[in-house]
Amino acid sequence: MLQEKIEQARYELVRAEHSLFVTLKFVKSSEVFKTVLLRIISSYQQLIEFLIENKNLEEPYIEEKLKSAYAEDIMIKQIIEDYLYLKFLDLENAETVNELTKRVALIVNFGDDTRFVIDILVIKEYYQKAWDTINFIENYFGK
Repeated sequence: MLQEKIEQARYELVRAEHSLFVTLKFVKSSEVFKTVLLRIISSYQQLIEFLIENKNLEEPYIEEKLKSAYAEDIMIKQIIEDYLYLKFLDLENAETVNELTKRVALIVNFGDDTRFVIDILVIKEYYQKAWDTINFIENYFGK
């Protein structure tokens, strides 16, 4: 079960990598950013599904149950928080700035008038963090 989820998570990141390092060279578009972020979120989703299955958690309130099930493990708790944060991003309503330039970025508005700018550096940071997360989960729960 773990290996299957790890492989699916890696597959999503390989697809994100192609968009990030190949497609983005030629198309400076916010749609590429959205695609990469959705792939990263999907990668995290695979790992979260494993964590849920590992503790035999069920709906309703799965996110709260997941947090409490791994409350004592700081690293796992941070992975869950990262996933929930990424999942919370409203990419559909994100504003685009500098479309078709090297400085293309997305601006995501949160309900409390907070704005989060997602540029290439942020995307690469989340991409690398997703790879680190996969490796951590694989090593933590064993092969």
